[in-house]
Amino acid sequence: MEFKQVITDTNEVVLQESGTYLFQITDHAQIHIQVKPNLTVNLLVEIDQKEDLQVSITVEQDATCRAFLMHNTQGYIEETHTLKENASLYIATAELSRGTMSHKATYNLEKSGATLEARYAYVSDEEDRKELHVYADHQSPNTSSNLELYGVMKKNAKLKAEVSSHIVNGAHQAAAHQTSRILNFDGNVSAEVSPILLIDEDDVSASHACSMGAVDENHLYYLQSRGLSADAAIALIVNGYLAVLAETFTEAELQEIILEEIHKKAGV
Repeated sequence: MEFKQVITDTNEVVLQESGTYLFQITDHAQIHIQVKPNLTVNLLVEIDQKEDLQVSITVEQDATCRAFLMHNTQGYIEETHTLKENASLYIATAELSRGTMSHKATYNLEKSGATLEARYAYVSDEEDRKELHVYADHQSPNTSSNLELYGVMKKNAKLKAEVSSHIVNGAHQAAAHQTSRILNFDGNVSAEVSPILLIDEDDVSASHACSMGAVDENHLYYLQSRGLSADAAIALIVNGYLAVLAETFTEAELQEIILEEIHKKAGV
């Protein structure tokens, strides 16, 4: 697979051709990526900086964008993404860094036929303090969103997440769904997840589900009985748990890249 590496000193990037693009963001305060109409693009975006950052993606009419964002920052990240008519955005975000960070993501489903699927993976360890706010705004009829959060909590880490979906009056036949799953490895962790549905229209489909629980001790015991150390057993469980991010892409090579990044940077 051919990768198109984007090297730019501008805040505005316009994609004119279909393909797979690699972004490495290290010194930008903000960056906007525009996907022109009718394109099909894959984006690999690695964010490695300590300053605050604003990232936005606009998917124009009849375009499809699949994106993987790897965060390695201790600052504040704000994302604002916009979907036009019949646009599709499939996006996965991995927040695997250590320390304190805050992350806000807003998705504007502006036009009819817009489709959003967003997955978030948060690994919090040691004294990590992480905060996430996700908001999907259905502004037109026949729009759909699916928001998924996967959290892994260890030691004394804390995670606060708010996942919101809003269907405005007049956005009939819109669909908004949420799922949050938090996996705890230690008893001292603190995880607070708030699923919110704001529905101002009757003719819609909406749901949310949230689960939190400790790792199954029987699973750990079984893996260790097969010769794995405790750390190796935990790593295997975490890697399998977060492998769902790879489903954002359809190409096997891109799926392998995501799995490798998770294995390398999940800290287990």
